[in-house]
Amino acid sequence: SMPIRDLDFFSKAYSEVWQAPIQPAMANRGASGIDGVISTAAGICAGCEVPCTLVIGDVASIQDINAFQLLGGSQAPPLTVVLINNGGGGIFSFLPISKHKDVMSPFFNEPHEADFQSICNAFNVPHVLCNSLQDFEAAYVTSQSQKTGCVIEVQPALNFE
Repeated sequence: SMPIRDLDFFSKAYSEVWQAPIQPAMANRGASGIDGVISTAAGICAGCEVPCTLVIGDVASIQDINAFQLLGGSQAPPLTVVLINNGGGGIFSFLPISKHKDVMSPFFNEPHEADFQSICNAFNVPHVLCNSLQDFEAAYVTSQSQKTGCVIEVQPALNFE
C-alpha cells in the first residue's frame, strides 16, 4: 500500500519541479488492496506490448506469489517489478494501532522472512537485489531494454544515498 501512495505523492512533485508530464499509471485495488497486483500488471503489460514497471510492496507480492510464473520464460511480458521489501506491513506504522505494541506485531505489521531470490529462481524470473542507488539505476536501465520479466528487489533499510 505504501509504494502506490509514494508514487502518487512523488510523481506529482517530480512533474511540478521538472515540468515534465506524468507518465500513464494504473493501479489495482482488490478486496484488501493487495490481491492480484502482479497478475494485473502482467496482463496490462502483455496488452500494452511495451516495457512496463510495477512498484509493489513485499506483502502484496507474497499475496500474489503464484503470479511470478507469468514473469518467467520466453512468453513473459516485459514487466519490471520493483519490489519494495521493508519486512512487511509498513503502512500500519502510520495508523493509531501502532501505539498498541501488544497487537501491532504480528497481526498488523506482518513480519515475514520471504526469500524473493528463491521465489524468482523457482519460476525462472531474473532477480536483482540492489545494494545501492547505482545498483538500482543500472538494474532498471537493463530491465527496460530486456524483452522479459524481471524483479528488482529494494530493501529500504539499505543506505541509498
